[in-house]
Amino acid sequence: MASQSDLQPGVEEIAAFVDDSVFTQLSAKLGDAKEGNEGALEKKPLRIDKYLKKYRDAGLRVSQNKFKGCLEVKIGIVYEHPDVTVDLAETITAKTVKDLLAKFVPEARSGTPKLDENEMERIAEAFTKGRYLGEAHLDLAQYLRDCWKAYTPTKYKAPCVAVVQSSGFGKSRMVRELAIEAQKSALNMKVLYMCARVHESTGFPKATSELRGWLFQEGSKVEDIASRLKTIYVYANKHWADVQKEWLKLFTEQAADTSVKAKLSDETDTLEGDTSTEKNPNGRIVVLVIDEARSLLAEKGGKKNDFRMLRNALRSVNKDIGHRGCIFGVLIDTNSRISDLAPPLLLDPSSRLFDGELASFAPVVLAETMDAHWDQYCEEKQAGEDEEMKEDIQDQERAKIAMYKRIVTGDASQAWHALCRMGRPMWYSTCPNPADREDVINLAANKLLLGIPPSQNAYNKDTMFGVASMLCRLGVRPHSTSALASRSTADFMAILAYVNFKREGYVTSYASDPVLALGAMKVWYELKYGLAKYILPQLKNLLLDEALDTGGVGEIGEMVARILLLLAMDTCVMGDKSFSQCYHTIGQFVPVQQFLKVLQGKKKLPIYLERMISMENLRPEFNKWCSKWDGWYMGFTHFVQLQLEPNEDTLWFLLGRQAAGIFPRNQYGADLLIPMFKKRSNSRPEVLMMLIQVKNRSPVDGGFSRAATEKLCPWFVFGKNSDGNSSAGKSTDEIGRDPKPLGSTDVRDTIRIYMNVRGRKSDGKFIYATTMKDNLPNNPGVSSVSSVSEEEPVFTICLRLLNRVTYPFLSDGVASILSNMVESQYDPLGLVEGDLDYRDEDEKRNEDASSYAKLSLTAKRDKLLQNARKALAYAPGDKEEE
Repeated sequence: MASQSDLQPGVEEIAAFVDDSVFTQLSAKLGDAKEGNEGALEKKPLRIDKYLKKYRDAGLRVSQNKFKGCLEVKIGIVYEHPDVTVDLAETITAKTVKDLLAKFVPEARSGTPKLDENEMERIAEAFTKGRYLGEAHLDLAQYLRDCWKAYTPTKYKAPCVAVVQSSGFGKSRMVRELAIEAQKSALNMKVLYMCARVHESTGFPKATSELRGWLFQEGSKVEDIASRLKTIYVYANKHWADVQKEWLKLFTEQAADTSVKAKLSDETDTLEGDTSTEKNPNGRIVVLVIDEARSLLAEKGGKKNDFRMLRNALRSVNKDIGHRGCIFGVLIDTNSRISDLAPPLLLDPSSRLFDGELASFAPVVLAETMDAHWDQYCEEKQAGEDEEMKEDIQDQERAKIAMYKRIVTGDASQAWHALCRMGRPMWYSTCPNPADREDVINLAANKLLLGIPPSQNAYNKDTMFGVASMLCRLGVRPHSTSALASRSTADFMAILAYVNFKREGYVTSYASDPVLALGAMKVWYELKYGLAKYILPQLKNLLLDEALDTGGVGEIGEMVARILLLLAMDTCVMGDKSFSQCYHTIGQFVPVQQFLKVLQGKKKLPIYLERMISMENLRPEFNKWCSKWDGWYMGFTHFVQLQLEPNEDTLWFLLGRQAAGIFPRNQYGADLLIPMFKKRSNSRPEVLMMLIQVKNRSPVDGGFSRAATEKLCPWFVFGKNSDGNSSAGKSTDEIGRDPKPLGSTDVRDTIRIYMNVRGRKSDGKFIYATTMKDNLPNNPGVSSVSSVSEEEPVFTICLRLLNRVTYPFLSDGVASILSNMVESQYDPLGLVEGDLDYRDEDEKRNEDASSYAKLSLTAKRDKLLQNARKALAYAPGDKEEE
């Protein structure tokens, strides 16, 4: 019998993928295929592995037509269902093969991700026919006019601004809308669009290679480019009335690239001298837009790159144009490096005279379009309400909260339709139909991997092994001065908030973008061992390099807790199924009791009082408390940072966006907040919360009792400290009518979870019982719950050890790397010990693999530790006992 290594790599995995894909599609197509229905469809193996063994490497791609024919026949034979027609089998086969090739024989092997024709058509339609929301294009026009008024060559480096933001915010669409506005309005401005994409990847708008080649001809000097810029200005002035109609076609028609370049090349008129002595503030502005401008940064063997030559050429040509108008550069890209118009002096000697004195215009950070479709949805729904409702929710923010509440408590399809409208406008613009759920999630996943579909080959150095999917879900951002801050926006979908005025730092974040979080889920789970093998080790590397803003060493444990909670939530949604089988349930709410069962495991947890005294006679009271959560629901796919003190509105906001909250840094009390809700048929829906405190203590969990009780009480978390400030941050009245404060929530109506990710070796998982007396404030100025028996029990779920016993939903690999992550942050020797632990775990997992090299046989643990202690000059002392 041939071994797996003798066959095409992944044959069994490919066969399993095909079985899953076909069954999932059949289940979705056939009405009786729902679980529990009489006569429901049963999953059956298609047994195509024998067929696949004939092909190696790219053979599957070459032979896909034969493979399609085989699969169509197999589906009809294996699934003897009356509704499995030839047409249905053909449709399912086509999608299965497309997904199969994307995953196992991806375009990533050429290093150039490409969009297929259907995807290009969809993007083009969204770009040209979709309704444009907001006034970002008008804001840009005004900013350019203001910059022109302010520009003088003695104060500014160049008449040029950058438009920067990550993918999906509509940067190119904004300048097209500006061009449309310039054609029909009195802006006295014309827009010439150029897409400078030079590599082979596809995109929209398509590259204007002819125009780029004309402006930046090989061997050109600054004066040559300045001369061509002058030609652009002369041509525009000569045809001012109708030139925009001609140039507008550059966004959508490839033929326009050739025709516009030809007309500019043939232009022979020259610029007349300018006799004016004062700048005309309303003069004619020709806006030269260069999209995908990062391509201008490519170095040219010691010569100035196109980026620097363009800057100097813009300075030069505008001296010739004079006061009557200008040609103004607009550089567009996801790469915030294009916002820096001051390259190092060593790279640009011509700038020596003024680089240290002159300013660059601040870049345009396009954030206005965030939530644009969601804002429109809320406005339209509000406009449809009766007058009484309009008066009740006049404030726009209050109206949005009402909409969040409505979609959370409505049906699942309504919630999904709203979810797609949130975040960057790309999601809803390209996939506006509910049936596009799978497509939009796949798009989001690909965006986190440089456009490559998740596959074995997609997790590499170029994609940073998919770690952006982790940052997105955790709500973690890079340090503003790290190289990752710029790169995360350019390549990995982080949202740029601000570029500091010296261009030394970039404030970025992974703000609440629900669809992107769902795409991140796919990146986590599409590859069976993707988390343990690629994503988490890369996250650890970023932590060790101090590239991430975690808030310090102690916050790493809290970040690990977020990962654990997300994995628990994902288990509720996916169960034992693969991600590809769960597209119809991803993004839906689950029962709170289901989440608690996943956290607690199948075994009954012991109940302890203070000093770990067993108290099993409280089991009936605990079961009664658990039963009260029947009918309550929850759901979160990512975490977001909370800056203001949370209130009831905050909970509805988080639920609507499928998010959980992170309390401000140095919060005294709870660290995390998870909202939950209950639908009510005859009264308003209810909303409550889980409060989670995370510790990273070892070996002794000091202060546990108070941390698991009083510090997880709503009155403590949201109450006032002695300085008069709320523990959870500053309160605000900007939302309008005061929502219900969370500090008044009864502790018995709160699910409290205590997590120590570096805790003791025993008693790792239990229920901690205290009395109401232990959970009431001593401060007489803070109102307590009335009519309360002081001896009534109150419970906290305690998880004090990071391993598979405490968290049975973890795989061995994930548990090992998470434990190693928190262990290695305390001291240099901890790094050594943690890595050796990880090495030992890895050897155990691969002990049956004959080709695996066991380094422990030659590089002994004790010897390596001894050597490390010597190198670190490790000081002696007594080891703290537990």
